[in-house]
Amino acid sequence: MMSNNNYNFEPLPKLELDKNRKRVKLCPCGKSNDDGKFVPFIGYTDKGYCHSCGKTFLPDLPDNNTPDAFCQQPYRHIHHETAIPKIVSFVPFDIFRLSLTNYQNNNFVRFLNNRFGKDITAALVRKYYIGTSEHWPGATVFNQLDYSGKIRTGKIMLYDESTAKRVKEPERIYWLHKKYQIDDFNLSQCFFGEHLLQDKSKTVAIVESEKTAIIASLYFPDYIWLASGGKQNLKPDFFTNLHNRKIIFFPDLLAYDSWTEKAKTLNITNYKFSDLLECKATEQEKLKGLDIADFLLKSDYQKFRLKALIKQQFTVHNPEVWILDREKNFSLTNSNLEILCNELYHSFSLNVAPDEYYDAYKSLYTV
Repeated sequence: MMSNNNYNFEPLPKLELDKNRKRVKLCPCGKSNDDGKFVPFIGYTDKGYCHSCGKTFLPDLPDNNTPDAFCQQPYRHIHHETAIPKIVSFVPFDIFRLSLTNYQNNNFVRFLNNRFGKDITAALVRKYYIGTSEHWPGATVFNQLDYSGKIRTGKIMLYDESTAKRVKEPERIYWLHKKYQIDDFNLSQCFFGEHLLQDKSKTVAIVESEKTAIIASLYFPDYIWLASGGKQNLKPDFFTNLHNRKIIFFPDLLAYDSWTEKAKTLNITNYKFSDLLECKATEQEKLKGLDIADFLLKSDYQKFRLKALIKQQFTVHNPEVWILDREKNFSLTNSNLEILCNELYHSFSLNVAPDEYYDAYKSLYTV
């Protein structure tokens, strides 16, 4: 007679063929599986279908179909246990290093070089470990290095060389770990640029796009610029290394409300949102969903950066002491301009002509 015990069990699990054929070295019939003709069932190494001999090898069934027989087999019994978190996978260094070359065929890097020059572009490539991929001609790899410098993955994207706009039709996004078919890869993303958080002296600025983080870091170098890589990536595990850091979010247009709501769930306290774009953008710009990089690229970087550095200089130098008025004292003004230009060059590698400095200074201060 069948026992009246209330067992908690399920029917036999569904058998599914594993796409990773070559994880099993031998077919149960004894033949080598180097050619991948034996396809194992998921969860088994000796059960599956062999295309070579034409046999199907099924798991053994219990001797009787009673609850006790099922419960003797642990994989058929329902266990209400906490799921064990998967171990984070990393891209091998050799694969990562392969991406750090061939920049002459990288559309995004070519855009940076044409817009900002060779030296600035080289510095950005080194800073963010921008890579190149042959997955599509001209493709860029945005390598995700975490706080410890380990490579979580690389996001492969294709940009238009002349506009730096992402190619969306057809979709051009892929992953480094998929391209190199790394077995059993457990993807756990982090912020693009997270490795820069080792510098604890700066406020952290967060945007969505990797391209935006790179470009904004040029215009506002006093921040550490990170990219979430997608609206959906504002989640708590991304912020593990951001506790006790000052954070400013720069959401894309149309994303301000969703990001402000999402931030409430992130277990962070010292943060604020920039509403600069929301206040300045036209209705047409809002409908396009532009981001801060779209606005920065409308301005001349050299002039933008020059004015910012002049302001920085004159937090140290007293404008009332320095003579910078050619109408009052032409010779002394030119001498002072030479000193200030040299200071910018040696401190910030910014090569500015005295006349250019003078025009920028006059736009900032009354002379």
